[in-house]
Amino acid sequence: LLEEMPAIQVVTLYRYLQYKAIQDDVDKWLFLEANENRKARLEEAERQLAEYRQRGDGMPFTAAIWWPQQEQSTRIREHTNFAALRTVEAMRMYAAAKGRWPDRLDEIAAVPVPVNPATGEAFGYRLEGGVAILRVRTSVSVDVNKEYRLTLRSATAGGPQKSE
Repeated sequence: LLEEMPAIQVVTLYRYLQYKAIQDDVDKWLFLEANENRKARLEEAERQLAEYRQRGDGMPFTAAIWWPQQEQSTRIREHTNFAALRTVEAMRMYAAAKGRWPDRLDEIAAVPVPVNPATGEAFGYRLEGGVAILRVRTSVSVDVNKEYRLTLRSATAGGPQKSE
């Protein structure tokens, strides 16, 4: 089959397949959680990508790879925001069952409470005068990006309420 192709097509196909293998190797680390050593693995993948470019592997395709830092940040933010909303819902379930907010997130047993994917640690949580405050960091280098402040309504008013 290769013998029937023009030489330029064989070379282009070979370089494209090299590129796809390199891109897959880089992309696989983007979905790791912070506690799975994502940062170190992404740094290693970036170093390896620079080596591939220097050697010419996957050329001309690897020259066009934009290291997806922004895409990575967006994915981490999305995963973190989703985990925060899951935590808020777990808190609301606890409040619906107990009539109060938990003192600590680890008191919630009805559903799993996720860790923050951006940091690999539990979300920041505290009670302040009957208001439950969930602190969300979407980056290890940023203290707090968002806070959820939740208050309980009276039982006749419809249960827990989320306010931001």
